[in-house]
Amino acid sequence: MFERAISSKRLRVVLGVGAFAYVAAALAASWNPGPRVWGLPFLSLLPPIPRVVIVILLLLGATWLALGPERALPNQVDPANRKSPRAKRRKPEAPGRHVLLPLLLLPLGAAFALLRPRTQFLGDGTVWLSSLQASVVTAKSEPLSAALWLWAMSALRAFHVPIGASTAAVFPILCGLVAATFAWGIARELNPQKHGFVVVLALLLTLGVTQLFCGYIESYPPVAMFVFGFLWIGLRRARGEGPAALLPIAFALCVASHFATAYLAPAFLFLALRGPEPRAQRFALAVAGPALAVALLLLLGSSPSEWLHSIGTASRGADIANLSTTVVKPAYGILSPGHLVDFLNALVLILPVPLLLLLARLAGGRFSPMTPDALFLATAAIPGLLLAALLRLPLPPAQDWDLTAILLLPAAVFFIRAGRSIYTVPGPQRIGAGLVTLSLAALLSFLCVNANEAAAIRRFETILAPGAKITNFARAYGNYALWMHVSGRGDHEQAQVYSRRALEAERGNPRYWTNVGLDLYRMKRYDEALPYLQEGARRGPGLWVPRYNLALCLKELKRYAEAADEFGVAAQIGGGRPEVLHNLGIALYESGHPDSAIAIWQAVTRTWPSYAAALKAKQGGGAPPP
Repeated sequence: MFERAISSKRLRVVLGVGAFAYVAAALAASWNPGPRVWGLPFLSLLPPIPRVVIVILLLLGATWLALGPERALPNQVDPANRKSPRAKRRKPEAPGRHVLLPLLLLPLGAAFALLRPRTQFLGDGTVWLSSLQASVVTAKSEPLSAALWLWAMSALRAFHVPIGASTAAVFPILCGLVAATFAWGIARELNPQKHGFVVVLALLLTLGVTQLFCGYIESYPPVAMFVFGFLWIGLRRARGEGPAALLPIAFALCVASHFATAYLAPAFLFLALRGPEPRAQRFALAVAGPALAVALLLLLGSSPSEWLHSIGTASRGADIANLSTTVVKPAYGILSPGHLVDFLNALVLILPVPLLLLLARLAGGRFSPMTPDALFLATAAIPGLLLAALLRLPLPPAQDWDLTAILLLPAAVFFIRAGRSIYTVPGPQRIGAGLVTLSLAALLSFLCVNANEAAAIRRFETILAPGAKITNFARAYGNYALWMHVSGRGDHEQAQVYSRRALEAERGNPRYWTNVGLDLYRMKRYDEALPYLQEGARRGPGLWVPRYNLALCLKELKRYAEAADEFGVAAQIGGGRPEVLHNLGIALYESGHPDSAIAIWQAVTRTWPSYAAALKAKQGGGAPPP
């Protein structure tokens, strides 16, 4: 791809300045963390020991890169560009290389488990976890991911494993191990030689995307896994290896796992149409990918109307003229400095070292005709980069980083490929060691903050700070996520801080009125809770949860007749659940309708015998209390 030699002095300058600039920016961001630098480490939030270890790794990696090679990099021409047929043959791989892969996966899985997030603030983890616990996941843009999650949780239930954050983490960890296997294959394709292979594999495993495999409860772990698989199969196809049928299957799995991966279509078509097969077969291969994707989506119950809705959402998010009529407008325009800063944050969070590699290689080489593998990676990387640069979503970019990571993953691989001649230079391997060390430190700075509950909360609060330029919807939703986390621990005093912030940001949402009232109710301040619960029920007439919470408060205030009315409405509009009906029976009994109450309790016992048995056990074996 590049063929001009780079002098050791120029390489030391570019790599050293770039590496130390990153370290300086990381330390500055840690000294005074703010919402505009969310892509840099917040090391000040960490306990002292991991903070010191990460700083040492950052400085060590930057120092090795600044020292650079002892001599100029030779002219390196990719074997695919040489005319000798012998040069096109891949050097046989060391016999023991395959044996090492299983030995890598075990400690890697342990690391994923150890560094899993202790909160669900990185994305929609709170919503996904509660949906998985209820066995109902509504994910219109990622049907295959939702199906895989539900199947995985069904397997846990079959072994009587309760669904929680720690047990659900098994599925993304498994996705990470499969992705690591694909990364192994990618590293073999990009550089089969021992040293270069190790560097490529280490750089792939220390991308910011790795956070998705550390017990991340969202749709994106299987999506990232499928993208890694597509890139590996595509690189093999570019080299003329592997069954052609795998290519459309890999593309279809990507698209079905998340509609956003349709940006891989140019790369898929490039490979499908340039193969050695006859023209008719190549055309059939190009058609097979989209056809398989459509068939898989239909099989998963995804309708064309949902596809059009997702396309419309994406097009509105990339509306340069800001003419969209969405309910929630982005915080700033697509050509604004603020949007550029967010895009740069995403780059330094997800692929800081590959980006440094690209800049170093551009500084010292001229372009030569690109080889098939480089062309394939470029056609996969450029659409993803453009989409990541154009897309604006209502949530804070720091919280929607997971979607951006999926879009930037091929670019990370392409940048590593572009800088290949830098870290494969013969002689002392300071550059390779420096790249890997810096990349590991950058990843650990992200993982360790999220793996520490207190640090993760402070990081998320920083993202939502008053100085953050985010939408009211984003501020409300972020505080709602904080409320869910703190409320789940039973700290209702602190939870009320977040529920009130959410309400201040978006006063038209009935959920936030209800949450404030619910905090007061749980603190037994029923008179204060009642107005908030009444307002939540008024603003959400079609929602059963606000009605149910209002009825509970009325019951505690001994206003049983009113409580019975609200319980009845909650049951009618979707809350036909045993706890709702049981409380309806209590309210009816206390308001002078014992016959109706007994009839309802009998119906609950018949329909939900396990609930009735648990209730009897809780009450000491007696009948349901009046």
